[in-house]
Amino acid sequence: MVAYDDALSCKGSKEMVLSPEVMLEASAENILQQDFCHAIKVGVKYTQQIIQGIQQLVREIGVTKRTPQKLFTPSPEIVKHAHKLSMERLYAVFTDYEHDKISRDEAVNKIRLDTEEQLKEKFPEVDPYEIIESFNVVAKEVFRSIILNEYKRCDGRDMTSLRDISCEVDMFKTLHGSALFQRGQTQ
Repeated sequence: MVAYDDALSCKGSKEMVLSPEVMLEASAENILQQDFCHAIKVGVKYTQQIIQGIQQLVREIGVTKRTPQKLFTPSPEIVKHAHKLSMERLYAVFTDYEHDKISRDEAVNKIRLDTEEQLKEKFPEVDPYEIIESFNVVAKEVFRSIILNEYKRCDGRDMTSLRDISCEVDMFKTLHGSALFQRGQTQ
């Protein structure tokens, strides 16, 4: 095993030639600026050689880049109707700070089921997935709107507050390292 006092990791892309954007991660003590700059230049040089090697392999093998599949987006008409059916109720749940995580999830799920049922009645020919996604679009929009416009999270905390964390160690004496870390209702 080799130990280093100074370390530099240099990451880049083929676009580095046109735009000198490089990701660096370094750890060093008492290094001259000129030495550090030289190390970065050497790192970029070898990064480019690696990238060129990868590109040559791609050309030789003939690998074609896959085009990502288009993400599914529900019909705007169905989303608009889902918005009418659920927006106010979702807002009420997300701003009711008496809810804990479980009761909030249960309340949202109740709204979800009710909204999906009404959407299925209104749009019987539509795929069930589109109805589910329509509700998800509205729920996400309401949730984000509260955070971005009112600067509150759904549990009432402002944007700079952290949840308390509790830690218990040696819960089971016979098990080495047994511990429980809990933040809110998450363990």
